[in-house]
Amino acid sequence: MKRFFLFSIFVLFTVRGFAISDISLFHNAKPYMTIESNKMYDTKGDETFLINEGKLFSAKDHAFVGTIKETTTLIMIDLYYDEKTVGQHSEYNKSNGYLLTMSIYNDNQEIKLDFDYDTGLIQKQTNVEDKKIVKYSLFQYNGSVLEKVTEYNSKNELITYLTCFYDKKTKNILEKHIYDSDDNLLSIAKFNPSIDKLVEEQIYNKDGSLKSKTTFDKDEKPVEKFVYRLSSKKPVKYTFIKFNDEGYYNLNDETYLSINFCDYSMLSKYALDSKIAPIDWNDKYSANVKKCDFNDSIDCYNQITKLQKEHFLSVVPFSISTKKSMTTYCFNITADNEIDIFSCYEITLTEKPKNYPAMNKSGKGSGPFGFDIGMTYDQVKAACGGREPEHIADDRYYVKPKKTHPVFENYIVWISDSVGLYYVKAISGEIKTSEYGTEIKSRFDSVLKPLEAKYGGFYIENRVKQDFYFKDEKNWMYSIVQGARSYSASWFVNTDNYQNYDGLFGIIMGISAQYSSSGYIWIEYEFLNYDDAKKSHDDAL
Repeated sequence: MKRFFLFSIFVLFTVRGFAISDISLFHNAKPYMTIESNKMYDTKGDETFLINEGKLFSAKDHAFVGTIKETTTLIMIDLYYDEKTVGQHSEYNKSNGYLLTMSIYNDNQEIKLDFDYDTGLIQKQTNVEDKKIVKYSLFQYNGSVLEKVTEYNSKNELITYLTCFYDKKTKNILEKHIYDSDDNLLSIAKFNPSIDKLVEEQIYNKDGSLKSKTTFDKDEKPVEKFVYRLSSKKPVKYTFIKFNDEGYYNLNDETYLSINFCDYSMLSKYALDSKIAPIDWNDKYSANVKKCDFNDSIDCYNQITKLQKEHFLSVVPFSISTKKSMTTYCFNITADNEIDIFSCYEITLTEKPKNYPAMNKSGKGSGPFGFDIGMTYDQVKAACGGREPEHIADDRYYVKPKKTHPVFENYIVWISDSVGLYYVKAISGEIKTSEYGTEIKSRFDSVLKPLEAKYGGFYIENRVKQDFYFKDEKNWMYSIVQGARSYSASWFVNTDNYQNYDGLFGIIMGISAQYSSSGYIWIEYEFLNYDDAKKSHDDAL
């Protein structure tokens, strides 16, 4: 996040007007997540989601990720691909926290998982395509121990079956064997019983001979693969590219691989569209996409061929980029996880010209106090009824807008010569209050209520420094005066909804004071052109 939201990642928030019962959730009868005080924690105790008015937000960047609902018997969670599209729907038994059903959606496909009401163990998996069942799997248990999984096609014909083998003492999984309908062994998965993690997978040919063996790390990510061929006595050793948690793998200081740059399955369509006009790649760039004859005339050719010669593999398609170049090359992988050099697409990005005033889709003067993103000095003057803005310093001006709010008396705007208006601040007059802060907090809430109606839920910070002695409510205003207490409400856009707010990036409102008997409320609005305004200052150096 930018500037005034940096602190919000590290503090605890109180949530207004909505509460989900505290409960521990289980997937396949194993601990999955805990809901406590409208926050969700993973099994390590790390905060993952914040719950606000029935919506889920990422604890990391506060981006909207889904919704949560509670009935008398169920906890229902929807995770979204974007603001409108549900990617996963889950329902939990409220009495014990067990997952009852989960549906995972991807275009016209759905994977549905059904679990036992009392044990929480998975009973059935159904694969649906175009609303028709393609295949399904049934799970069989001995008590709570999985023994067998049988897979059938839409005609109820056996496709494969899986059997499990356990350590007799610890009852932990040792191996999983998969066979086809003719009882031919297809694969063996081996586990470390002490940590219940996959450590090795063996794939077999139809004649029963070993085809390949893959080893896995402690996070069950593939590390090495050994391929056995009849023409060689020794297997050929391959190594998997180890992408980091953000999906990158650095080849050197300038060149890197990424699994997040694009969806490879869409590139053929993009290449056709690019023959007509550059495609809209994202908000910042347009792109030309074309099938590429990847050869030694391309700068990064040697790096890709080196990966091939050194027997590097990838689990998913990836791209190669150079930090100083606007051209990226994307590759698919073969069924054996090898880099398919003949699958290359070239993607060349071009930065779009920025039209900040065009971001204001609600019309002239719809922004805070009548100020819109990118307004020029003259337009700000017009929004002030013709009154000249009074220059303070740098880009800051005192203004008296036509559209004022009764709580606020002083208004300041930031106007850049290059990108126009990019920041607005308003400050109240002196507000008399008790040492408990009752009156000023009441006035604060009276401003916050219409803001929440317009923009959605805000996050409230009411935090006191741990080493501050006077933490009781009677010294509430004193803690504000001493700078020991932070009391503010913040809101900001995310990558899914930023286009809906006329170029506004975020809002923060807070309380400050010099004396325990009075204080003032301030509010700040930041627009999406803030960074470009600051960059124009740096370019002058």
